[in-house]
Amino acid sequence: MARRAAPVMTATSRAGISRPDNLGCAWRADRVHPVKAAAAGGSNAFTLIEVIVALAIVSIAVLGLLQFHLANIRMADTARTMAMAILVAQEKATETSCNGWPTVGVKSGTEEMDGSQFNWRTEVTNLDSLQSCGVGQSALRQVCVYVMWRDGVCPRTVQMTTYLADHRIP
Repeated sequence: MARRAAPVMTATSRAGISRPDNLGCAWRADRVHPVKAAAAGGSNAFTLIEVIVALAIVSIAVLGLLQFHLANIRMADTARTMAMAILVAQEKATETSCNGWPTVGVKSGTEEMDGSQFNWRTEVTNLDSLQSCGVGQSALRQVCVYVMWRDGVCPRTVQMTTYLADHRIP
């Protein structure tokens, strides 16, 4: 079987039908190059309305991302403040239990941490569950610590409760 030779394209004048470009591909002489058409205001350029619509879509997407970022910042700040309030509650519960057998009553005060102000209240109450068993005294106390602060205009509260047993029980 004989092989047929491929037709060879030669460069012709501007009036010619086709000529090869630098990649060896033929293009028609009656077509205008896309870069030249865009520079001459041809149909390959973007119109003003297309640019405005594209900018509107991009701006809506950017606004959505900014709102998402602001919500993340607010949530991180709330989590930080909540963690500090829990630390204050743990500190007050530990202070109450480390000072020996706590007396029944209420104590309160204010604690400031990292620029935030927390109001705390500690309530110590007797639990009468062991008196009904014949021990004769209340050997179990409940310690409730409340920590309050303001998050903007909303008041927030953390409550921590622990129970202490009297080590002197026989």
